[in-house]
Amino acid sequence: MTQETLPLQVDMFTGQKVDTRTSTQKRRDRERAIPQQQLMFRATDVFQFGGRPRSMHQDWLDTATPCPLDLKFLDVRTPEEIERDERQAAQAHMKPLFSSLEPQPYVERETHTVGKNSSGERFDREQYALIKGLKAQVRVHHISRLVRL
Repeated sequence: MTQETLPLQVDMFTGQKVDTRTSTQKRRDRERAIPQQQLMFRATDVFQFGGRPRSMHQDWLDTATPCPLDLKFLDVRTPEEIERDERQAAQAHMKPLFSSLEPQPYVERETHTVGKNSSGERFDREQYALIKGLKAQVRVHHISRLVRL
């Protein structure tokens, strides 16, 4: 609808004219204002209900058997390239056995006994530090569990 033909009502408090249509009415009016495409042919000219479309080659197409469609993958790589690619794929799935490639030389450590464990065996400084660190980690884990409770 154009602005002049809108059904406006006068607001009781302000005295201004207000559009009181619902949103559905406004949407329908907007859709009516948009230009609509005209059909080139009538629907009865376009569709034939109950009939079969015929083409010049329809009888031949009905009797023809479809040819089989096969997709074939042609590998143009040489056998050496295929073997190299398979080896690389296998190596990608493997984990390294050692962290470093060069073997570390054996160094005999000096063992200065620091203490004894519960079975009476003596241990050196590095083992003692490892045990102390492990005990500290267990303590921290235990305390954090108690704090959460």
